[in-house]
Amino acid sequence: MEFGDLPENAAWDATTKEERQNELRIAELRDVLDRAEVLPDNIPDACPDSVGTVADVNDRLILDINGKKEKLQLLPISPEQVRATSSQPLQPRKMNKYHFLSVDSLIGLAVFGKKENFQAKIDTPDGAKTIRIVTIVKG
Repeated sequence: MEFGDLPENAAWDATTKEERQNELRIAELRDVLDRAEVLPDNIPDACPDSVGTVADVNDRLILDINGKKEKLQLLPISPEQVRATSSQPLQPRKMNKYHFLSVDSLIGLAVFGKKENFQAKIDTPDGAKTIRIVTIVKG
Protein backbone atom coordinates (compact mmCIF):
# COMPACT_ATOMS: atom_id res chain seq x y z
CA MET A 1 0.00 0.00 0.00
CA GLU A 2 1.45 3.31 -1.09
CA PHE A 3 0.70 6.59 0.76
CA GLY A 4 2.49 8.91 -1.65
CA ASP A 5 3.95 12.23 -0.56
CA LEU A 6 3.27 12.93 3.13
CA PRO A 7 2.09 16.55 2.64
CA GLU A 8 -0.68 15.33 0.28
CA ASN A 9 -1.75 12.43 2.51
CA ALA A 10 -5.09 12.68 4.43
CA ALA A 11 -3.78 10.46 7.23
CA TRP A 12 -0.79 12.76 7.65
CA ASP A 13 -3.10 15.80 7.82
CA ALA A 14 -5.28 14.13 10.46
CA THR A 15 -2.25 13.16 12.52
CA THR A 16 -0.74 16.65 12.46
CA LYS A 17 -4.12 18.18 13.33
CA GLU A 18 -4.46 15.82 16.31
CA GLU A 19 -0.90 16.67 17.39
CA ARG A 20 -1.72 20.42 17.35
CA GLN A 21 -4.85 19.79 19.44
CA ASN A 22 -2.82 17.75 21.93
CA GLU A 23 -0.20 20.48 22.19
CA LEU A 24 -2.93 23.08 22.86
CA ARG A 25 -4.43 20.89 25.57
CA ILE A 26 -1.00 20.41 27.17
CA ALA A 27 -0.52 24.20 27.17
CA GLU A 28 -3.94 24.66 28.82
CA LEU A 29 -3.13 22.10 31.52
CA ARG A 30 0.26 23.70 32.19
CA ASP A 31 -1.49 27.05 32.61
CA VAL A 32 -3.95 25.52 35.11
CA LEU A 33 -1.07 24.00 37.06
CA ASP A 34 0.87 27.28 37.01
CA ARG A 35 -2.12 29.11 38.53
CA ALA A 36 -2.95 26.41 41.11
CA GLU A 37 -2.45 27.21 44.78
CA VAL A 38 -1.53 24.71 47.46
CA LEU A 39 -3.82 25.02 50.47
CA PRO A 40 -2.20 25.20 53.90
CA ASP A 41 -2.41 22.21 56.26
CA ASN A 42 -4.11 24.37 58.89
CA ILE A 43 -7.28 25.13 56.89
CA PRO A 44 -9.48 25.20 60.02
CA ASP A 45 -7.41 28.10 61.36
CA ALA A 46 -7.26 29.87 58.00
CA CYS A 47 -10.90 29.42 57.02
CA PRO A 48 -13.12 28.13 59.83
CA ASP A 49 -16.47 28.22 57.99
CA SER A 50 -15.26 26.08 55.09
CA VAL A 51 -14.36 22.94 57.02
CA GLY A 52 -16.82 20.50 58.53
CA THR A 53 -20.54 20.32 58.04
CA VAL A 54 -22.04 23.55 56.79
CA ALA A 55 -25.60 24.31 55.75
CA ASP A 56 -25.98 23.83 52.00
CA VAL A 57 -28.76 23.50 49.43
CA ASN A 58 -31.11 20.54 50.08
CA ASP A 59 -29.84 20.07 53.65
CA ARG A 60 -32.39 19.63 56.42
CA LEU A 61 -31.85 21.92 59.38
CA ILE A 62 -33.21 22.15 62.87
CA LEU A 63 -33.11 25.80 63.84
CA ASP A 64 -33.82 27.42 67.16
CA ILE A 65 -35.75 30.56 66.23
CA ASN A 66 -36.49 32.74 69.24
CA GLY A 67 -36.45 29.65 71.47
CA LYS A 68 -38.71 27.53 69.24
CA LYS A 69 -37.31 24.55 67.28
CA GLU A 70 -38.16 24.58 63.54
CA LYS A 71 -37.42 21.81 61.02
CA LEU A 72 -36.50 23.38 57.69
CA GLN A 73 -35.14 22.13 54.37
CA LEU A 74 -32.92 24.64 52.54
CA LEU A 75 -33.97 24.78 48.88
CA PRO A 76 -32.62 26.64 45.82
CA ILE A 77 -35.93 28.40 45.15
CA SER A 78 -37.18 31.90 45.81
CA PRO A 79 -39.32 32.81 48.82
CA GLU A 80 -42.17 33.43 46.36
CA GLN A 81 -41.85 29.87 45.02
CA VAL A 82 -41.98 28.52 48.58
CA ARG A 83 -45.25 30.38 49.15
CA ALA A 84 -46.62 29.31 45.74
CA THR A 85 -46.06 25.62 46.51
CA SER A 86 -47.76 25.92 49.87
CA SER A 87 -51.35 24.87 50.47
CA GLN A 88 -51.62 27.83 52.84
CA PRO A 89 -50.38 30.94 51.02
CA LEU A 90 -48.45 32.46 53.92
CA GLN A 91 -47.15 29.22 55.45
CA PRO A 92 -44.15 27.26 54.19
CA ARG A 93 -44.96 23.89 52.65
CA LYS A 94 -44.16 20.81 54.70
CA MET A 95 -42.48 17.74 53.25
CA ASN A 96 -41.33 14.88 55.44
CA LYS A 97 -42.05 17.04 58.50
CA TYR A 98 -39.68 19.75 57.28
CA HIS A 99 -40.79 23.19 56.10
CA PHE A 100 -39.28 24.49 52.88
CA LEU A 101 -36.84 27.37 53.34
CA SER A 102 -35.55 29.41 50.41
CA VAL A 103 -31.82 30.07 50.35
CA ASP A 104 -32.78 33.60 49.26
CA SER A 105 -34.98 34.28 52.31
CA LEU A 106 -33.61 36.31 55.22
CA ILE A 107 -33.20 33.22 57.39
CA GLY A 108 -31.85 31.16 54.47
CA LEU A 109 -29.22 33.78 53.71
CA ALA A 110 -28.26 33.93 57.38
CA VAL A 111 -27.69 30.17 57.77
CA PHE A 112 -26.39 29.20 54.32
CA GLY A 113 -22.74 28.10 54.55
CA LYS A 114 -22.73 28.19 58.36
CA LYS A 115 -21.95 25.41 60.85
CA GLU A 116 -23.97 23.90 63.66
CA ASN A 117 -24.27 26.21 66.69
CA PHE A 118 -23.96 29.28 64.47
CA GLN A 119 -26.09 32.01 66.02
CA ALA A 120 -27.25 35.35 64.69
CA LYS A 121 -29.85 38.04 65.15
CA ILE A 122 -31.68 39.10 62.00
CA ASP A 123 -34.33 41.69 61.31
CA THR A 124 -37.38 40.35 59.50
CA PRO A 125 -40.70 41.94 58.56
CA ASP A 126 -42.12 40.11 61.61
CA GLY A 127 -39.50 41.69 63.88
CA ALA A 128 -36.04 40.74 65.12
CA LYS A 129 -35.29 37.02 65.40
CA THR A 130 -32.48 35.18 67.13
CA ILE A 131 -31.59 32.05 65.20
CA ARG A 132 -29.22 29.20 65.98
CA ILE A 133 -28.41 26.13 63.89
CA VAL A 134 -29.06 23.15 66.15
CA THR A 135 -28.56 20.32 63.63
CA ILE A 136 -27.59 19.92 59.98
CA VAL A 137 -28.63 16.75 58.15
CA LYS A 138 -26.90 16.59 54.77
CA GLY A 139 -29.37 16.41 51.89
